[in-house]
Amino acid sequence: MDRFIESLPNDQAKRIKGLRLEDALNEMRRDPSWANPMLEKVTPHIRRSLAASVNVLARKPAGYSKKHREDAEALAVGREYYAARCGLFDQHGQAEFYERCAREFGSENVDLIPSLQSLLAISAVSDPMDLAQYKIATSTLQSLTNDLI
Repeated sequence: MDRFIESLPNDQAKRIKGLRLEDALNEMRRDPSWANPMLEKVTPHIRRSLAASVNVLARKPAGYSKKHREDAEALAVGREYYAARCGLFDQHGQAEFYERCAREFGSENVDLIPSLQSLLAISAVSDPMDLAQYKIATSTLQSLTNDLI
Protein backbone atom coordinates (compact mmCIF):
# COMPACT_ATOMS: atom_id res chain seq x y z
CA MET A 1 0.00 0.00 0.00
CA ASP A 2 2.88 2.35 0.81
CA ARG A 3 4.37 1.89 -2.68
CA PHE A 4 1.02 2.68 -4.25
CA ILE A 5 0.54 5.82 -2.14
CA GLU A 6 4.12 7.00 -2.79
CA SER A 7 3.47 6.85 -6.53
CA LEU A 8 0.60 9.35 -6.31
CA PRO A 9 0.76 13.13 -6.54
CA ASN A 10 1.29 14.70 -3.09
CA ASP A 11 -2.24 16.07 -2.70
CA GLN A 12 -3.86 12.74 -3.52
CA ALA A 13 -1.40 10.78 -1.35
CA LYS A 14 -2.14 13.06 1.60
CA ARG A 15 -5.90 12.57 1.15
CA ILE A 16 -5.59 8.78 1.00
CA LYS A 17 -3.33 8.69 4.06
CA GLY A 18 -6.10 10.50 5.95
CA LEU A 19 -8.62 7.76 5.17
CA ARG A 20 -9.14 4.63 7.20
CA LEU A 21 -7.85 1.59 5.32
CA GLU A 22 -11.36 0.17 4.97
CA ASP A 23 -12.61 3.44 3.46
CA ALA A 24 -9.71 3.62 1.01
CA LEU A 25 -10.25 0.03 -0.10
CA ASN A 26 -14.00 0.60 -0.48
CA GLU A 27 -13.29 3.65 -2.64
CA MET A 28 -10.95 1.60 -4.85
CA ARG A 29 -13.36 -1.33 -5.08
CA ARG A 30 -16.35 0.87 -5.96
CA ASP A 31 -14.84 1.34 -9.43
CA PRO A 32 -11.88 -1.00 -10.03
CA SER A 33 -11.13 0.54 -13.44
CA TRP A 34 -8.30 3.02 -13.95
CA ALA A 35 -10.98 5.68 -14.51
CA ASN A 36 -11.65 5.66 -10.76
CA PRO A 37 -10.64 9.13 -9.50
CA MET A 38 -8.53 7.47 -6.81
CA LEU A 39 -6.63 5.43 -9.40
CA GLU A 40 -6.58 7.62 -12.52
CA LYS A 41 -3.35 9.45 -11.59
CA VAL A 42 -1.41 6.19 -11.30
CA THR A 43 1.15 6.20 -14.11
CA PRO A 44 1.33 3.38 -16.68
CA HIS A 45 4.73 2.43 -15.25
CA ILE A 46 3.27 1.93 -11.77
CA ARG A 47 0.23 0.13 -13.21
CA ARG A 48 2.51 -2.33 -14.95
CA SER A 49 4.59 -2.75 -11.81
CA LEU A 50 1.49 -3.46 -9.74
CA ALA A 51 0.24 -5.92 -12.37
CA ALA A 52 3.55 -7.77 -12.66
CA SER A 53 2.32 -10.59 -10.44
CA VAL A 54 -0.72 -11.33 -12.63
CA ASN A 55 -0.62 -14.45 -14.79
CA VAL A 56 -1.72 -14.09 -18.40
CA LEU A 57 -2.81 -16.97 -20.60
CA ALA A 58 -2.35 -16.57 -24.34
CA ARG A 59 -2.44 -18.57 -27.53
CA LYS A 60 0.26 -18.72 -30.14
CA PRO A 61 -0.62 -16.97 -33.42
CA ALA A 62 -1.84 -18.98 -36.41
CA GLY A 63 1.11 -20.44 -38.25
CA TYR A 64 3.33 -20.57 -35.16
CA SER A 65 5.36 -23.73 -35.00
CA LYS A 66 7.87 -25.41 -32.75
CA LYS A 67 10.46 -24.68 -35.45
CA HIS A 68 9.92 -20.93 -34.90
CA ARG A 69 10.72 -21.38 -31.20
CA GLU A 70 13.95 -23.18 -32.06
CA ASP A 71 15.13 -20.59 -34.60
CA ALA A 72 18.11 -18.86 -32.97
CA GLU A 73 17.66 -15.65 -34.96
CA ALA A 74 13.95 -15.45 -34.09
CA LEU A 75 14.74 -15.96 -30.41
CA ALA A 76 17.43 -13.28 -30.44
CA VAL A 77 15.22 -10.79 -32.30
CA GLY A 78 12.36 -11.47 -29.88
CA ARG A 79 14.61 -10.96 -26.83
CA GLU A 80 15.93 -7.68 -28.25
CA TYR A 81 12.39 -6.47 -28.97
CA TYR A 82 11.10 -7.24 -25.48
CA ALA A 83 14.21 -5.73 -23.89
CA ALA A 84 13.59 -2.54 -25.90
CA ARG A 85 9.93 -2.50 -24.77
CA CYS A 86 11.00 -2.88 -21.14
CA GLY A 87 13.52 -0.08 -21.64
CA LEU A 88 10.78 2.19 -22.95
CA PHE A 89 8.48 1.29 -20.02
CA ASP A 90 11.23 2.10 -17.54
CA GLN A 91 12.34 5.36 -19.16
CA HIS A 92 8.75 6.54 -19.63
CA GLY A 93 8.06 5.85 -15.95
CA GLN A 94 11.10 7.88 -14.94
CA ALA A 95 10.15 10.75 -17.24
CA GLU A 96 6.61 10.81 -15.81
CA PHE A 97 7.99 10.80 -12.28
CA TYR A 98 10.29 13.75 -12.95
CA GLU A 99 7.53 15.61 -14.80
CA ARG A 100 5.23 15.18 -11.79
CA CYS A 101 7.94 16.31 -9.35
CA ALA A 102 8.70 19.37 -11.46
CA ARG A 103 5.03 20.34 -11.50
CA GLU A 104 4.66 19.79 -7.75
CA PHE A 105 7.67 22.04 -7.13
CA GLY A 106 6.07 24.77 -9.23
CA SER A 107 7.95 24.52 -12.51
CA GLU A 108 5.98 25.99 -15.38
CA ASN A 109 8.42 24.89 -18.10
CA VAL A 110 7.62 21.19 -18.12
CA ASP A 111 7.48 19.44 -21.47
CA LEU A 112 4.49 17.16 -21.90
CA ILE A 113 5.49 13.55 -22.22
CA PRO A 114 3.64 11.51 -24.86
CA SER A 115 1.42 8.77 -23.44
CA LEU A 116 2.91 5.32 -23.16
CA GLN A 117 0.04 3.94 -25.25
CA SER A 118 0.87 6.31 -28.11
CA LEU A 119 4.54 5.34 -28.03
CA LEU A 120 3.70 1.64 -28.00
CA ALA A 121 1.29 2.14 -30.90
CA ILE A 122 4.07 3.72 -32.97
CA SER A 123 6.26 0.69 -32.34
CA ALA A 124 3.64 -2.06 -32.64
CA VAL A 125 4.24 -5.32 -34.48
CA SER A 126 1.20 -6.30 -36.56
CA ASP A 127 2.48 -9.69 -37.73
CA PRO A 128 4.16 -11.65 -34.94
CA MET A 129 5.61 -14.07 -37.49
CA ASP A 130 7.53 -11.35 -39.38
CA LEU A 131 11.05 -10.88 -37.98
CA ALA A 132 11.61 -7.76 -40.07
CA GLN A 133 8.74 -6.05 -38.24
CA TYR A 134 10.32 -6.93 -34.90
CA LYS A 135 13.65 -5.47 -36.02
CA ILE A 136 12.02 -2.22 -37.15
CA ALA A 137 9.93 -2.05 -33.98
CA THR A 138 13.03 -2.63 -31.82
CA SER A 139 14.84 0.22 -33.52
CA THR A 140 11.78 2.46 -33.09
CA LEU A 141 11.48 1.56 -29.39
CA GLN A 142 15.14 2.36 -28.82
CA SER A 143 14.78 5.69 -30.59
CA LEU A 144 11.66 6.59 -28.57
CA THR A 145 13.44 5.65 -25.34
CA ASN A 146 16.39 7.89 -26.24
CA ASP A 147 13.99 10.75 -26.98
CA LEU A 148 12.71 10.52 -23.39
CA ILE A 149 16.18 10.83 -21.87
